[in-house]
Amino acid sequence: MSTVNQRLRDEALAHSLFQSRYARGVARKIVAILNKSDAELIARLRVALDKVNPHYIEVKQLAHLLASVQAVNQQAMTAMFVSLSEELLAFAEHETGYHYRLFDSLLPDVVLARYPLAIITPEQVYAAAMAQPFQGRLLHDWVSHLATDRVSRINHAVKHGSLLGDSVEHITRKVRGSRAKH
Repeated sequence: MSTVNQRLRDEALAHSLFQSRYARGVARKIVAILNKSDAELIARLRVALDKVNPHYIEVKQLAHLLASVQAVNQQAMTAMFVSLSEELLAFAEHETGYHYRLFDSLLPDVVLARYPLAIITPEQVYAAAMAQPFQGRLLHDWVSHLATDRVSRINHAVKHGSLLGDSVEHITRKVRGSRAKH
């Protein structure tokens, strides 16, 4: 018969595989949200650029024209953050229940009588995760920086395309990118 530690090790390995599959599913969901918004973003960019001479755009004019593009980008980032927040709360609910049941089923009754298990609420786990920096930033900060960076890349592509005399189609293709780059 295997020991508690061996069974915990086996469960930890199996659970890490589950978490990897789950993470890939969440990533696909987020990418789908962003891809859906990209079509609208590119359409708005085309409409904005069709209103001006792409070979001569003033900075103020560009900022005004790209306001609708920024609005679509902000909506996409908000949708992404809401989806991530919902996923994180659902994941916290699953994990708190899973770990409680795991230890409750594996630890001997003698140990549980001496050291009763306490359950952490999903809300506590969620709050801790939202307050814990990921590579130096909170989740909310990552999303806001993504939004800002995305708008900066679009502005840069439009300015660069304008300086080079690129067509509207070429500029929007640069912004959209290709599947190979994603």
